[in-house]
Amino acid sequence: MSASDGMQLLVDCGGSGVKIRTYVEGVINPHTHRFGPKTFEEFCKCLEDVANDNHPSPPPHVTGIAISICGEYDYVNEEVLGCWAYPFLVGNLRDKLKNRFNCGNVWIVNDGDAHALALKAIYLRNGLCSNSAINLSLGTSVGFGILDWKGDLLHTCRGHNWEVGSWQCETSASNKAQYWALGSQGLQALEAQYGSPNAYIYYGQRLCHFFGRDLAPVFHPKIIGLSGGILAAHCEDIEEGIRRECEERHYRANGGSLKDVEIYLSPEKDSVMRGLADLVDRDGHPSLSGIVNSTKSAAKHIIGHLRKLVFKSEGVENVPLRDRTDWEKAVPEKRPCALLAVHAGRAVCAEDGGNAQLVANREKALGSWESFIIFKNDDGSFSLKSAANDKYVSARPLPDGRLIAEGPKMDAWEQFDLREVPGKAGVFTLWSRNTQKYVSVDETQGNVLIANRDVADAWEEFRIFCL
Repeated sequence: MSASDGMQLLVDCGGSGVKIRTYVEGVINPHTHRFGPKTFEEFCKCLEDVANDNHPSPPPHVTGIAISICGEYDYVNEEVLGCWAYPFLVGNLRDKLKNRFNCGNVWIVNDGDAHALALKAIYLRNGLCSNSAINLSLGTSVGFGILDWKGDLLHTCRGHNWEVGSWQCETSASNKAQYWALGSQGLQALEAQYGSPNAYIYYGQRLCHFFGRDLAPVFHPKIIGLSGGILAAHCEDIEEGIRRECEERHYRANGGSLKDVEIYLSPEKDSVMRGLADLVDRDGHPSLSGIVNSTKSAAKHIIGHLRKLVFKSEGVENVPLRDRTDWEKAVPEKRPCALLAVHAGRAVCAEDGGNAQLVANREKALGSWESFIIFKNDDGSFSLKSAANDKYVSARPLPDGRLIAEGPKMDAWEQFDLREVPGKAGVFTLWSRNTQKYVSVDETQGNVLIANRDVADAWEEFRIFCL
C-alpha cells in the first residue's frame, strides 16, 4: 500500500497547542483539530481520535505520520532531545509511534526544518532550488531550517537541528534572547510599548538586524525566507521594518552582509502542514543527507502567497530616502529613540507615564517613559510622540513653554525644528514653532524642559540615540 492509499496525519506540536490535520489522496484537510495533551498516552489518543473522526467504519488505515516539534531533534539517532512544550515526547518518538499505529512511514522534524521544507516548494517553482537558503518560522518561539545548494536540509555536525536561543537581538528589552525577542512574547512587549503598527515595524527591524549581524555572516545564504503565524498576521508592516533597517544600516550597500541576499516572505498560515505533507509523501527510511531530496511531492504543496522584498537601491548609501540635508538623514524617524541632554548628561523622561513635565533625569534610557518616536511633518518640522502614553510632546504657551506629552495630534504646539549645531556633528537643538524659542534643559529647576530660550547654548543641546 502506498502512502496515498490511506490517511496520513500531520501534527504540529507548537507553543499554542498540538494541531492535527488529515492528509488524504494528496489533499490537506483545511480543518484543524486542536489539543493540549499532558501525557504521551493522551497525545496518542488525540491522533487516534482525529483518525477516527467523521470516517466510515472501519476508518482508513493510518499510512503516514509527520510531526513537527518545537525543540531539538537528533536526526542521526532519531531521538527527540528536547521539546519544551511537551517533554513527554522526548526520546525515540518515531519507534513508539511506529509500534502504536503499526505504521512504518513516521517522520519527526524540528519546526524550523518543517517550514524550510514548505518554502522549498516555492524555491523550486521559482527556479531557486540551486541557492542555499535559511528559513525562519516566527511564532510562539523561533526556529530556523537551512537548505544547502542542493535543497537538502543542513544540520549541525552532530546531526541536530539549529537552535537560536544562545543568540541575542538588538533590543532595549531586558530579555534579549533571540527566541524571546523574535517570538510572540517579544512582539507582545513591543505592542504594549508602541502600539500598532509601529510595533510590527520595530519587530521587522529586529529581524533584519539579526539577519545582518548573525545569520548572513555565519551561513552566507543566497535566500532568507520567513513564515509562521506572526508573519501571516503582520506581513506588510514587518516587511517595511526590514526594508528600513536594511537602508538605515546599509546592510545591502557595497560590502554589506545582505548585499546579495534575497528575502522572501510567505504570509501562509499553514506552512508547517505543507512541509509535513512533503515528508509523508515520500517512501523509505529518513536519512540525514536525503531527507529533502524529493521534488515530486513538493510541487503538489505550493504555498499560495509569496512576497519578494524589493529594496529601493543596491547602493542605498548614495540614495537618500527623501530630499533632505545630510544631517537630517541621521535623524531616526518612526522608531524608538532616547534624547540625551548633552550638558546635564541625562536622558529625557516623560515623568509619571507622560502626565508630568519632561525632565532630563535618567542616567540610562530604561523603558517607555524615556522613549520617543520622531516624525517629520510635510512642512519640514518634527514632532515627538512619547511611548509612555502615545501622545505628542507639546510646548505649552503658558506659563513658560514647558514641554509635556499631552498632544492628541501634531498641531502647532507639537511642531519643532531640529537644527544641527554648527561644528558639532550629531548634536541638535529643538526650536518650538509655537513659542518661537529654543528648548532648554533648565538646570536651575531640576533639568525640566522648557521652550523659552532666544539663543541656543550648552543647556539647549541634545543627542538622539536609537533604542
